[in-house]
Amino acid sequence: MTTRRPLDPTELAAVLAPVGTPVSVRELTGGLFAAVQQVELSDGRTVVTKTGVSPAIPRPPLLTYERDLLRAEIALLRAAAPAPVPTPAVLHADLTRTLVDVDVLVMEHVPGTSWQEVRTALPDDVTRRTEHEWGAVLAGFHTRTGRLFGYPSSPGLQGQRWPEVFSAMVDALLTDAVTWGVDVEAGRVRAALAEATGALAPVTEPVLVHMDLWPGNVLIDTSTGRITGVVDLERGIFGDPLMDLVGAEAMSVVAPSAGLLEGYRSAGGHLPDEPTSGTLSGFDAAADRRLALYRLYLTLLMTIEIVPRAYAGDWLGEYRQTLLANRADLFDQLGV
Repeated sequence: MTTRRPLDPTELAAVLAPVGTPVSVRELTGGLFAAVQQVELSDGRTVVTKTGVSPAIPRPPLLTYERDLLRAEIALLRAAAPAPVPTPAVLHADLTRTLVDVDVLVMEHVPGTSWQEVRTALPDDVTRRTEHEWGAVLAGFHTRTGRLFGYPSSPGLQGQRWPEVFSAMVDALLTDAVTWGVDVEAGRVRAALAEATGALAPVTEPVLVHMDLWPGNVLIDTSTGRITGVVDLERGIFGDPLMDLVGAEAMSVVAPSAGLLEGYRSAGGHLPDEPTSGTLSGFDAAADRRLALYRLYLTLLMTIEIVPRAYAGDWLGEYRQTLLANRADLFDQLGV
């Protein structure tokens, strides 16, 4: 079952009336969750619309944190502004579900080329600049703070204290695994969480975390390597800044990229920097455990979502095997 819900010309005209008059539209590909359309307006501007999931779907293929996800993205985009990060401005949001049966976000069009699409073809100096700015962008996100930890559209996954909120997030994923019939070795996951819970206590300030800033969500100027925009805050959260190192390199179980860390610190970002002998990340022991725990969380999320999203293709077998191997490695890192 697909959740994609593009708007037809009549719907677009109605939704965009407060913004402008559409004259042409094309659907943007690459997204796996929402329908994203690029719309040219009669005044020469270009905007982008993004739609949520229809409430008419009897059993929407969603994980717990994904319910009302577009509303969360709107809140996160507004929280990011005017942080020093090139996120698209929210121009309009229709959450009434009266003009159309879904939530709709209208945002400015951000120019640029997906870094992922051109990454292997870029000269080394351009790549270094992009990696450096990548870290700086994350540091910009982390200048914005929230009132509560957790997912902004999920009251059950929010709270004042990070250890309790993160435990609730893990519990929700384990429930999702049961719902969709995915074996994620729940006993070992719970043991890992119990073992590492104490390492979560030092996190006392909920900062804005993109959580999915891999190169596919980074737009660049290919001639200079400068980042022109970042997109898709759907997985965004108010939490521990270390989570963004996980989201940026979602398939990694080793130390974060040096260029990413250098860019982050050069932009004023603060990360644990008192290494303890034997830590994998180069951070202190508690941060090292948190990093492994967040990687386990994202690995579980990516494993479970395969079923409701009905992923398919020749790539899927290798993808599953990588996630399985990463989970085993992370269990070892966490000592369970």
